[in-house]
Amino acid sequence: MSPRLLSSLLVLFAVSCADVGVAGDELPMPADDALVGGQPWEQISRDGRYLVRVSTDPDPIPFNEPFTVDVDVFDASSPSKSLEGASVVVDAWMPDHGHGMNRFPKTEPLDNGRQRVRGMLFHMLGKWELNVDVIHENLSSRATFEITL
Repeated sequence: MSPRLLSSLLVLFAVSCADVGVAGDELPMPADDALVGGQPWEQISRDGRYLVRVSTDPDPIPFNEPFTVDVDVFDASSPSKSLEGASVVVDAWMPDHGHGMNRFPKTEPLDNGRQRVRGMLFHMLGKWELNVDVIHENLSSRATFEITL
């Protein structure tokens, strides 16, 4: 590799890793439909069968640090009672980049039908889709939460 190409790559790498500032030390505001805090968040599954409620610890979700997700699932027609016998699979995807997380989170059941997902990590800034697949009575249904870091 030529010294000129190497120095160009190093400059490009340094610029991409730099902390980009905004005038007045203000952070850019996320999109109106993005989840940033003020949890829990609720979403109806795509097929309309389930109400999915998620909360994270910590809140808001940190950049490039592990966090957990607690998931509660309810029958959409009776959202006051947790759905019995359901399991969840949680993952995240960056639609603008075409990739997901670099980790495989683990789900553990808690009391009252709640499930805790450990090992989540958003390793890049940008738009993420937090996908919660509800598996109940041999059927799968997805709820998607859009999150912008």
